[in-house]
Amino acid sequence: MESFPLYARYEDLIKTHVQNSPGIKVLAFIGCGPLPVTLLLFSNYTASAASA
Repeated sequence: MESFPLYARYEDLIKTHVQNSPGIKVLAFIGCGPLPVTLLLFSNYTASAASA
């Protein structure tokens, strides 16, 4: 996934959202496309934040 040209931007965006929205319990994604980069990164970062 890191070979995706906009990966770093997606990563920074998701990190910012996770840090600024600590109370989110449920998140719905609609129309995430063939490679749901945002959804995958969000899942990774929320799992990391929960275990920290």
